[in-house]
Amino acid sequence: MNELDKLGADALADPIRSPPPVRTVVAGAQRRHRRRRGAIAGLALVAAGASGYGAWAVASGTEVTRVETTSSLDSVATTTPEPAPSSTEEVPVATPQAEPLDTDGLIIKLEDAGIDVDEIAQPAAAASPLFAGTVRNLCVGSEPVWLYEYPSTEARETESDWITPDGQLRRSESAVSVSWIGPPRFYAAGRIIALTLSGDSPVADLLSALLGPTLSPEVSRARGSGDQPCSPTAPAKLLAPSGPSLAGAPDEVGGRVPLPYCGAELLTPTMSNPLPNIEVSEGPSACYEQRAAAGLPTEMIEIRTTIEGGPILRIVRLLPDSREEIFTDTTRDAFGGQAWSRLTCASHRPTRFTNDNFSDCGSFEILDP
Repeated sequence: MNELDKLGADALADPIRSPPPVRTVVAGAQRRHRRRRGAIAGLALVAAGASGYGAWAVASGTEVTRVETTSSLDSVATTTPEPAPSSTEEVPVATPQAEPLDTDGLIIKLEDAGIDVDEIAQPAAAASPLFAGTVRNLCVGSEPVWLYEYPSTEARETESDWITPDGQLRRSESAVSVSWIGPPRFYAAGRIIALTLSGDSPVADLLSALLGPTLSPEVSRARGSGDQPCSPTAPAKLLAPSGPSLAGAPDEVGGRVPLPYCGAELLTPTMSNPLPNIEVSEGPSACYEQRAAAGLPTEMIEIRTTIEGGPILRIVRLLPDSREEIFTDTTRDAFGGQAWSRLTCASHRPTRFTNDNFSDCGSFEILDP
């Protein structure tokens, strides 16, 4: 053991003993720096002595090692100064949320996948009441794809919830019967609904990869089962709503453009249905108001009776252009007008029979039977 090691060992063995004098060993060419180094060692000893009881220092050349000891006979601890507390508080940074997918975003994704996308010009009358979203007809590769875009994800979900696994539109027992020009495959994500009519195809596979599984998996999956050319044609012919039978109604009623149908409801639920040929249920009003709040076209029927017991029927319709159309049938009211009428309002009104609800609607007409 050399002399320095012995000094350190002795100090550790008896930390209460005063530190022995330090001897600095310098050899060779370092002798000419002995005085300066000795001064450094002396400063180290002074600093060590000033640090309090039990502190000592060992100097070797210009390097100074400082060891802290405690009054305990069982341990020797090396102290590490605590970091100074930060003077500023951390402010949480909000993580930016991705915007819901829209039509332009999907087109970019399709093109990034290496497929050509062209937009097909639509005639002015091409807007369909099938969906309320803004429609764009695309030619993806060589296959037509219809995209319906909504102002929000919530508005899109309200409408895509109507799509059934067999490619129809239905809410509870109410439905709109649709005659498609090919097997419909629906996809939805973000603010858009996508529709293809060619069964399984590379484009359908790509849409599934980008938007998720089809909403209509029960539709024929045979490839090429409905090949459609890219052209500005409507994807479907809407048939009459499947709910009410309105035999003898004026042409304006029987030939009205079909809309998604919420059903028929008795305004007084405790009364018996005076029109048994029309199936009634609970909830059509709530369904209608929900869709109207989202700006989605829809239709429902309200039925009530007069004091004398005569039934009055009203067809309430929110049109794709946001106007509200109300057909009223009083032909069974012995003390009423006994006619069909049509009232058109510029926007949605509460769907009840209070006249004040429709007092500011400007277009009223009696319809010929």
